[in-house]
Amino acid sequence: MANVSKLKKHIKKYLDANDWKYAWEEEYNRFRMGMTLDCKLKSCTLYVCLKEDFFTVYGTINIGADKDCRTQIMEAITRINYGLRWGNFELDLSDGEIRYKVLVDCGDDNDCMPSPSVIKRALLFPAQSIQKYGDALLAVMYGLKSAEQAVKDAESN
Repeated sequence: MANVSKLKKHIKKYLDANDWKYAWEEEYNRFRMGMTLDCKLKSCTLYVCLKEDFFTVYGTINIGADKDCRTQIMEAITRINYGLRWGNFELDLSDGEIRYKVLVDCGDDNDCMPSPSVIKRALLFPAQSIQKYGDALLAVMYGLKSAEQAVKDAESN
């Protein structure tokens, strides 16, 4: 766990220097924090999960896709993910959880610690992506729009 410890100190230093409010969850080797969004979802939860030579940031939304709309949500997520450069949306088919994931490689033995700008982008991309596409996902969940139309509308804004 020495590498996880080094990575934890590095990310903690960034979070503290930028006044982020967070909790450290020792049992999962992760930071947890909330983000306010400017969309109907209003907020998301960020998890910064640390591994030996990388970290992953997950942005989760607080509403899951019911079984009856998961096929349409899969289509919407596939349409959204096509062409994304940094990260992607995921759908857990067992429980309907929707999240956005960004992975940052830190090299063997953490030999290339991420810069503050890389950490910042890794933290903000999930929230920005959920903010951009959150209303589209809700419209698909509630049958207000087709996946195709919802994604087109989100991308035209």
